[in-house]
Amino acid sequence: MMEKNIFTALKECVDGRETQIRVSEREWLTPSYIVTLAAYAKQHSVPRESFIFESQNHQGYLNTIGFDSLWGIPCAVERPNAGKKYSVLTLLDNEESTDFANTQITSCISAFTNDDKSEGVAFLKEVIGEVHDNVWSHGKSTGFSMAQIYSNGFIEFALADCGGGFLKELNRVGLNNIQSHEGAIEWCIQKGNSSKKIEDQRDSDWLQQLPSDTIGNPMGSIAKYKKSNNHAGLGLAKLIELIQQYEGILCIASGKAILSISDSKRSIDIRSTTHNWNGVIIMCKLNEKKLKSKASNDADSEISSILDALTD
Repeated sequence: MMEKNIFTALKECVDGRETQIRVSEREWLTPSYIVTLAAYAKQHSVPRESFIFESQNHQGYLNTIGFDSLWGIPCAVERPNAGKKYSVLTLLDNEESTDFANTQITSCISAFTNDDKSEGVAFLKEVIGEVHDNVWSHGKSTGFSMAQIYSNGFIEFALADCGGGFLKELNRVGLNNIQSHEGAIEWCIQKGNSSKKIEDQRDSDWLQQLPSDTIGNPMGSIAKYKKSNNHAGLGLAKLIELIQQYEGILCIASGKAILSISDSKRSIDIRSTTHNWNGVIIMCKLNEKKLKSKASNDADSEISSILDALTD
């Protein structure tokens, strides 16, 4: 069967906006494909009839994970395996829904690893939490996440949003020297980089220039200062470290660029693409046995070298 994944989702959503998206019986759905479709549908108010799934198995699966709830379609199905073999598709539009999504996925990880207490499992849970918070904060209530456990010993986790993407966010906080989507991804995965840190510093510098009696409400009762909650970059360096240490698979798409790390080759590859995604998509896939194993010293050394080089 042919896999529907982040790459096919980008092609269909970006290139085929005026056409229907059809999934045949010979194709199977992955979390990265589903969250991308969900974010695209919400952002562009795409009607449900624009998505055609030829297989009843597909439709049953989508009902179970709550895909049709995007259009307010009720789905009275029992979900005994939610939080065990999959997490439901969740819109990350507030703190409560983000916590719910994170709890379900960490519950899946516990079930997937038989509640293993190894460093790799704990690291994965930590990273999932940070990435969820990041997407909720900068995704402007357009982000979705879900996870799926496969029978071959893999777990896949994915998020997608239409919040503008890394380059737009970095330019917004004043990093105008970064002018490409590839450069924006590279900046965001560097250890210690965060657009929120830049914004907080800028706000601090601004406050220091004000007379002491104006700090708090400098414009009086007629105006209020609104501070953004965006912070592109947080959690991504740890995600890179996790994937490289435990030989996982990772894709991060933003704008016209995509980062890839394969399980067989742990080097980072960032390249341009013709598909312009106005947001961020993250897909990671890990093997249970590798996740439970101790990270190799070679991996630790390689990761440190890469991150050190990026931050110099």
